[in-house]
Amino acid sequence: MSSLSLAGKGALAIVVIALCASCGRSRFADSRCPNEPVSTTPSGSIFDLELSNSSERLYAVTAAGALYVSDDGSRWRESPSRAPESGVTVLGERSDLLLSGTGKGLFVSRNEGRSWRNLACGWDVSQIAGIPKYAKTIYVSTTTPREDSEEGLGLYTTSDGGVSWKKITSLSNYDISSLAVGPKSPRVVYLGTENGGLYMSDDGGEHWRFNEIQSVGGGLDGPTVFSIGFNAGRPSTLWVGSQLEGVFSSEDNGEHWSRRGLRGQSVYEIIPDPTSQNIVYAVTDGKGVLRTTDGGRNWRSMRGLPRSAIVLILRAKDNTLYSWVGRTVFVSRDHGTTWQRLSSLPPLKAGSRLGQTVVRDEPRLKR
Repeated sequence: MSSLSLAGKGALAIVVIALCASCGRSRFADSRCPNEPVSTTPSGSIFDLELSNSSERLYAVTAAGALYVSDDGSRWRESPSRAPESGVTVLGERSDLLLSGTGKGLFVSRNEGRSWRNLACGWDVSQIAGIPKYAKTIYVSTTTPREDSEEGLGLYTTSDGGVSWKKITSLSNYDISSLAVGPKSPRVVYLGTENGGLYMSDDGGEHWRFNEIQSVGGGLDGPTVFSIGFNAGRPSTLWVGSQLEGVFSSEDNGEHWSRRGLRGQSVYEIIPDPTSQNIVYAVTDGKGVLRTTDGGRNWRSMRGLPRSAIVLILRAKDNTLYSWVGRTVFVSRDHGTTWQRLSSLPPLKAGSRLGQTVVRDEPRLKR
């Protein structure tokens, strides 16, 4: 995402990220901890879809926690283990490692979700962020303490793939609404809080600077930032989606900001096009998936994408867009100008006990 990546209080997340297979056991791992994120009956619509950066592989999580994997989007296979009732964010330049943040810890899988191990027992992980090139450096935010101490409350980072963790104490324990790592360096971190505005650090969280973006917004200190996006060709350009205040952008790494439309809308995901500074995609709470081709002056729906689609992901290396409705995936390879149906998940198995699980009908809106 790619880094996270709902990323609000109590939300869950999976990050798929490339790490070494020989990483040691986390000091937070505990034999009393569960070894799988959840255990539910596989059923329901796609809740989130994400893409591997090391191959053409896709990961789909259904509303009831079933995990499906496809090597190219044409055929799907179901993982024998359950996934969190959440979504995936894919990082990694080589093989994939799945990290799952839940209310019971931080789980890891190195085999496409077939088995899991708990790295941080008792943590309620709400956000996970990292970048592909420096995949051992991960940031996580938690919303409640570990069961036996205050150790698990706040913002944490690891530089060894989760073997050891360091608490970032330079920032108060705000309720974090968005978390992202800059596209070029793992020491550049951005986060939004429920109080509003954007915090920025260029030294791995040792020091922070704050920008309220504008004085009036959904929080006490400006707009509450739900999503943070980067323009791959212009590292100093930031885009943010906010609660009820629409979209803002900065061309000087957050020093000054300009409105970019959609005022009155909550924007849960903001995705700048990697090849054009004027094309940006937004996932909103009221108008679904929108695109601007003029830097935010006008936002419109995309032809061929069903109106009921309210999610979007981008594979940056080949500029391919994906979305979905129900159990069907759609794809665009021309900046969203046209869309085609790619594939659907296998039909639900006969006798799957849909009524015995709590099924989320709404897809995951990243924040």
